[in-house]
Amino acid sequence: MATLRESPWYQQIISEGIQIGRKEGWREGRLEGQREGRKEGWKEGLAEAVLQMLRVKFGVRGQEYDMLSARIQRVKDPNVLRRLLVDALVAESLEAFLAALDAPASPGRGGQVSYSTP
Repeated sequence: MATLRESPWYQQIISEGIQIGRKEGWREGRLEGQREGRKEGWKEGLAEAVLQMLRVKFGVRGQEYDMLSARIQRVKDPNVLRRLLVDALVAESLEAFLAALDAPASPGRGGQVSYSTP
């Protein structure tokens, strides 16, 4: 057995196997990183959309904007961010939006956003 492991052919096969494994691992890691990056980009975009809606609709600026930005940036669930975007759109006041932001996530509020038609 020791003679086989010392063989140049054996060493070559092991070396090629290691190289193939590294390439496949690198490729899989790269794809996973791209998926995670897109997911994070979507979450950041949703959070930014909520903040822009609040800025335009209610004139949120300065410290108030910074406080809301910090709170919204902590939300990691894209479904909750989608709900907050709809809440910002339909809220009649900043206070109403803040109440929605503070509302605990319930099955009807924290899951998929559903839109009703009039």
